[in-house]
Amino acid sequence: MAKVIIPLEKLPYPGNNGKHKVRFRITTKDYNEISEWSPVFLLDSIGQVVQAGASAQYSYNISTSTSGRKMIDLSWIDPHSEVDQNTHDIFIKWDYLADFEYFGKATGNYARIIAPLLASTVVLKVQLPAYPSPPIQSNLFKIFETPTITL
Repeated sequence: MAKVIIPLEKLPYPGNNGKHKVRFRITTKDYNEISEWSPVFLLDSIGQVVQAGASAQYSYNISTSTSGRKMIDLSWIDPHSEVDQNTHDIFIKWDYLADFEYFGKATGNYARIIAPLLASTVVLKVQLPAYPSPPIQSNLFKIFETPTITL
């Protein structure tokens, strides 16, 4: 029986439940005579889900733009960098929101966030990327969450 190993960095982002859906196709050498798809397998994501107790080091700086708006410069060091995590999902919870909202994807380990005029505090959460897009915030993928930051 043939064995195929797919490196972790070649897998797509796991679903919001921390699992990969895997399906493969078996064909003959000439690709025409016989072709068959496998059933869909649901596999646990190992390495793309944050392990318990692991968290990133992060720092932030708050400044004021020339127009008077507050800007938050957030940077972090990802403890999961061996897994191709060059992109991260960022979620924001402003003081006037009941829950986190999706801010966007950051390519690299840096993001600049411009605060709305009404905001006086913010909580930032960074997580490993997940599928589908836009993702939902999940502690399964959370790298870190800041305490409440006063602007």
